[in-house]
Amino acid sequence: MRIALFTHGIRGDVWPFIALCHDLRKRDYDVTLAAPPNYAALVRAAGVRYGSLPLDTEAFLASDEGRHLTAVGGVRMLRALQAAYAAHASAADDAFLEASEGAEALVAMHVTMERAQVIAEHRRLPLAMVWPIPLTPTGDFTSPVFEARELPTRILRRASHHLFHRVWAAGAARQTAALRRRLGLPGSRTPAFYRHRDPNALCLNTVSPSIVPRPSDWGPQERISGSWRMPDRVRGNLGARIPAALESWLKDGEAPLYLGLGSMPVFEPAPLLDDIRAASSAVGARTIIHAGWAAHGGTTPEPDGRVYIVDGPLDHDCLLPRCRAAVHHGGAGTTMAVARAGLPALVVSVGFDQPWWGRRLELLGVGHHLRFADLDRTTLEAGLRRVLDPDTAARAAALGHRMDDEPDGAHESGRMLDDWLVTAEPQTPPAPRRRHIARDLSGRLRKPRTRITDSTP
Repeated sequence: MRIALFTHGIRGDVWPFIALCHDLRKRDYDVTLAAPPNYAALVRAAGVRYGSLPLDTEAFLASDEGRHLTAVGGVRMLRALQAAYAAHASAADDAFLEASEGAEALVAMHVTMERAQVIAEHRRLPLAMVWPIPLTPTGDFTSPVFEARELPTRILRRASHHLFHRVWAAGAARQTAALRRRLGLPGSRTPAFYRHRDPNALCLNTVSPSIVPRPSDWGPQERISGSWRMPDRVRGNLGARIPAALESWLKDGEAPLYLGLGSMPVFEPAPLLDDIRAASSAVGARTIIHAGWAAHGGTTPEPDGRVYIVDGPLDHDCLLPRCRAAVHHGGAGTTMAVARAGLPALVVSVGFDQPWWGRRLELLGVGHHLRFADLDRTTLEAGLRRVLDPDTAARAAALGHRMDDEPDGAHESGRMLDDWLVTAEPQTPPAPRRRHIARDLSGRLRKPRTRITDSTP
């Protein structure tokens, strides 16, 4: 059976899908992973058939516009992403159709769900959704994509989730409508998310239940798989090994801090590097700085031997267990990897879902949250002292042990998909909307009602 999977975004959005593809291949599925062009080599190195989707996400985020909008976050960032996708709408339509040619089922994440829904209806295919962040409405917590503090009532918290889905669908409405017309499908104003509320649907939430317990008001279609892990034999082919020089540095001293900000924008790297060096020295810690954003141009220890700067991909699963704490941007994948390694974390968030993950770790007592805009030498040092507190470190270690006992999320997702596909029903277009003309009991057209108003002064 052939399955086409669609993902888009940054490396953390593509890496887990490669792990899922590997599990599905072991189950004798023929898989195609459609992803941005800047990750084509990564997908192919894993031995997975690649389908190209337009828009180089690394180039977009590295541009002045992308860096500014990422720093702003929130609804403005959502709209900016939609505008970037809209600029490639025609190419994206062609890419989705090509990647799904011959497929018997589709799997899509939140960024690709609107087009995948249309393709599934057109080809009459089952469609499963993947949520790397918990986007299904619940009264248990506020939507992760809005940076406001937790809303006070269950009704408001649920409404925040619905607002996200409405905003996202509205931003893609023109593209979706154009694709529906191209494929001869009837129009639909229902967001893709709401087409998957059937109890027989499948929505895979790739979070750890130790970090996000299953909400009390989710339906049976919502499954929590646990965090997805890359198999050891695949990881080595993806160029994410620990460099030999860094391996030697790790062995020569105490466990270091890990500091990485993923794809987040850093407009002035030199002052930030100085702040990191000073704060690390103040707390007496060696530090690995994973700093592609610093344009450092190499992987080298600094002269005093206390700081090691790495420019290039790193294998979190191999490196993090050898560290004592982590400072990171709060991306969903990094949050899972750090927590699974048993490390206390200082989340330095920029926007989107990152503040939510920072507050979630604070709630669990295993981390501290700090806005990137507030980051300086003083706040970084204070944050490091909080996460290096022995009680915080002990709680983080206990969380890591619980997550280690959880099944591998990629394997569980593959099993859930395998079971679901036995009885999965294809997506079908909605019935065309009809215009109804009001008639009276005799069958004659009713006259329009005249609104009577009192004009007496």
